[in-house]
Amino acid sequence: MLESSDFLKDDCLKINCTVGVVVSAIDCSRLHPIQFHAHKLVLAARSPIFESEFINGPEDDKQEIVVEDMDPKQAVLHFIYRDSLIEDEELLTSGSSCMVSESDTIAAKLLAAADKYGLTRLRLMCEALLCKDISVNSVSKILALADRYHATDLKAVCLKFAAENLVGIFLSMNFYLLEEIYAALMGMNGDKKAPGQDGLTIAFWQSRWELVKEEIMELFREFYDQCSFAKSLNSTFIVLIPKKGGAEDLGDFRPISLLRVMINGVPAGFFSNSKGLRQGDPLSPYLFVLGMEVLSNLIRRAVDGGFLSGCRIRGRGEEEMIVSHLLFADDTIIFCEASKEQLSALSWILAWFEVASGLRINLDKSVLIPVGEVEDIEEMAVELGCKVGLLPTVYLGLPLGAHHKAVSIWDGSVVNRLEKLQRDFLWGGDSLERKVHLINWEVVCTQREKGGLGIRKIDSLNKALLGKWVWRFAVENDNLWRLMIGVKYGQEEFGWRTKEARGTYGVGVWKEIMKEAKWCWENIKFKVGKGTRVKFWSDQWCGNERLSHSFPQLYEMAVNRNATVNEMWDHSSGQGGWNLRFHRDFNDWELDLIRGLLIMLRDFKLSSEEDMVLWKGGGGEGGAWEVWGEGCLQRAGCYQCLRLSV
Repeated sequence: MLESSDFLKDDCLKINCTVGVVVSAIDCSRLHPIQFHAHKLVLAARSPIFESEFINGPEDDKQEIVVEDMDPKQAVLHFIYRDSLIEDEELLTSGSSCMVSESDTIAAKLLAAADKYGLTRLRLMCEALLCKDISVNSVSKILALADRYHATDLKAVCLKFAAENLVGIFLSMNFYLLEEIYAALMGMNGDKKAPGQDGLTIAFWQSRWELVKEEIMELFREFYDQCSFAKSLNSTFIVLIPKKGGAEDLGDFRPISLLRVMINGVPAGFFSNSKGLRQGDPLSPYLFVLGMEVLSNLIRRAVDGGFLSGCRIRGRGEEEMIVSHLLFADDTIIFCEASKEQLSALSWILAWFEVASGLRINLDKSVLIPVGEVEDIEEMAVELGCKVGLLPTVYLGLPLGAHHKAVSIWDGSVVNRLEKLQRDFLWGGDSLERKVHLINWEVVCTQREKGGLGIRKIDSLNKALLGKWVWRFAVENDNLWRLMIGVKYGQEEFGWRTKEARGTYGVGVWKEIMKEAKWCWENIKFKVGKGTRVKFWSDQWCGNERLSHSFPQLYEMAVNRNATVNEMWDHSSGQGGWNLRFHRDFNDWELDLIRGLLIMLRDFKLSSEEDMVLWKGGGGEGGAWEVWGEGCLQRAGCYQCLRLSV
């Protein structure tokens, strides 16, 4: 730059002015100003911007220039006088972190200064420095710098790197962060969200995404890098919503948000809130699950270490399982022995959980419920710090510990009483006045398509609900309740159903459910996949009934009547085929039977999928077989099958 300057002639630098140091007064109106002393001619020689200010400007005797947006002033002056970058560790590693904002790195600020003041050599040096730090995580940030500050060589290098490493960029954290933030923002209902403190709604940020994208991304990068964000982001206002007209007392209002106060529409200061889960926050369910996972792990380790015993479930065989605790929406049931040692261990577990999570166990609402006669139960409750409860009790609307035949649980005449209330309501009657029923109740309960009102019969609806548990046992293989029932009562072959519930104690509920198994399985068939859990002859999987019923003569001649579909399939041939084995050869009049069986089987072949059950929708002959989403049986299908069978 000096070589092309008018100040350098014949290899000599000629200075025609007196160079001195002039100390000017500090302008106190500017916040924390910093003054640097430099030679005007040197500045003018290195930068055309300074040249226009000091030499070609209207006032040649100008002694001061205000630089407002050139932050690394010392580094720039070091370059102007020494033609090199300052030896600084922060400068050399400024671009290595993909989480640092481009506006906060010294190399980026030097690049901005070089672009603003025409320092071409400084820009080239900054470009070379930033080129060394290009990676899949930083290329987007450096490319934005190059485009903003007209660094054409740096931009070309970034574009070439992006083209060669496109897959890596898509898999990088910055790309996923951008994709996740964009999806979350666009998924919000912008038109129906209240504006923020700046008066802007979500719709503004959605419509101006290209304009505000960089600022939003920098906010999240700073959060991931420093693990903190400005407190103002979590500030809101207390707004009182009246519950009724003419509200006067504070109890007549419903407050929303509890972080900041508004008085007459004007913010009136902040106050801090305690830690915890805010009710109504969409993150609360996920945070609750994470917190309860900590408690679950503590309890499991205590059971494994022998500090808690849990509830040991044994069935008819040698199989058993231990249930240590059950988690619900707001409560947790923990099982242990009635001993002071185990309650003391439980007390320590709860204390550790409070310390680890920041949550507090509400012992005032907690209850210690003994099963059977337990001595010193009051002392044990004191050890835990809670109250003593008794069985039977009601939890989440369900009776616990009550006898299955107790009047308080289910009165035999309750169905008639409920249907009487329905009939009286329909015809305008009540307990004191009886109105004439113009239409028979059975007609009223008929489907609307057949001229009725579609009101469901309570007894049939109850049977349908019980029958659905038979279906759920067949499809929900990994659920805790299913595992417990399977251990307690045992399972029939292949695990589709339990064995018969025998005994007089502790089997009432499942025994009643199993009473509905017969009609339920009459409306269930199998969809064969691998064929390892479906019997060829005795399970309904081909046609509208079992093959043993459709072809009784062939069933009697079968070599293995209990064979599975997989065992009857010949895997040795290329595409496979049926290998039907019988005790003897067929007579002429029996050939039509085997021909009919083969015709029925010709459209079936095994696959790699698991065997599953289907429900016959609508009931009756010729009804379509349906697979419900995620193995879920529609309650209406059970009910209609029951009504059609009446």
